[in-house]
Amino acid sequence: MLKKWLIIMCAIFVAGCSTAQVPKYLQAKKPYIKRFYGSYDQVVEAVRLALKETGWTIEKEVPPTIYEYSTESEFGDKRQILILTNVNETPYFIGTRYSRINVYVREGSSDQTEVELRYLKVHSFSFKGFYRYGKRTFSQKFFDSIEKTLAGQRIDKVNLEQTLK
Repeated sequence: MLKKWLIIMCAIFVAGCSTAQVPKYLQAKKPYIKRFYGSYDQVVEAVRLALKETGWTIEKEVPPTIYEYSTESEFGDKRQILILTNVNETPYFIGTRYSRINVYVREGSSDQTEVELRYLKVHSFSFKGFYRYGKRTFSQKFFDSIEKTLAGQRIDKVNLEQTLK
């Protein structure tokens, strides 16, 4: 009897693993948004560096209008970019975890730039996939990395201006 159960359980794990569908574009479910004081170009470069530092590879950068329409008047005619990352896959004994990030960068007014982080994690087990949006600890680490990069750029700029005087 035990041998039959063991065979059935092995068959379920071998044949019943589901593959999770991880979309390229992530909807704004539980996004983390933060405004940074810095030019659009500086913030976009800081976002790229933060993604690299936290272990993410950029798949492509696209205009957000491909996927969504922004009705916010503040960002209507300003520059915007949506950065899509590759899927990170982490295999486990019982299943696999897939995760993906989208970063939406919007140029604001008076030298402010808004960064919106969208995070999706999918746990794929036999016959079922569980989707979770958002990850607070990662978002804090990501935003801290951007802030650190921007602060370094401001310090370099101040030192350069003082040197020129």
